[in-house]
Amino acid sequence: ALLKIGLTGGIGSGNSSGADGFLCLGVETLDADLIARELVAPGQPTLVEIAALFGPQLILEDGSLDRPRLARRVFESPEARERLEQLLHPRVYATMAARMETFAGPYCILEIPLLVETRQQGFVDRVLVVDSPERLRIARIKTRTGLDDSAVAKILATQASRAERMASAADLIVNSCDLAPLRDRIASLDRFYRSIATARNQAFAVIASMRR
Repeated sequence: ALLKIGLTGGIGSGNSSGADGFLCLGVETLDADLIARELVAPGQPTLVEIAALFGPQLILEDGSLDRPRLARRVFESPEARERLEQLLHPRVYATMAARMETFAGPYCILEIPLLVETRQQGFVDRVLVVDSPERLRIARIKTRTGLDDSAVAKILATQASRAERMASAADLIVNSCDLAPLRDRIASLDRFYRSIATARNQAFAVIASMRR
């Protein structure tokens, strides 16, 4: 059975750097954010439902979603954010489950930034948290988005706290500006996950043989 590792971390922690490190080692990965983008592509049923829920003004002339406008809407309104999450998140997880059926490796990495917020830790076998110092996270967010401190603080307030995320963590990656320790940690975790997957599959085989 495929071992599912849920990789998560707050915005600006560098989740993608962690997932990319595993991908470079040949590990099959899925990105919840990329799947969400696919689900709201022009012509997709989910995009039609978003327009029905939040208004046709969210659809641009080329048929694509006005993502900045939707982002402002959901950050300003917890109710709007909850409605969007109820619509989108189950479909993201269902898509992930379907795609994992084709995976052949001993384990996979599921990059799910909102894993803790959506309380879907049970969807994975282990939770791997990517953690960074808050000052570094804020600097990354500001560089990526151009937002000021106040806007960044509002985004961080919508996410789980560091303590909540750590409480769910089975494993940890510290993502600072130094790439060498990051690569070493990922390589170490890769060996660890492969050993866990092997031992688990052997145990499953023994149990199956006892039931015959």
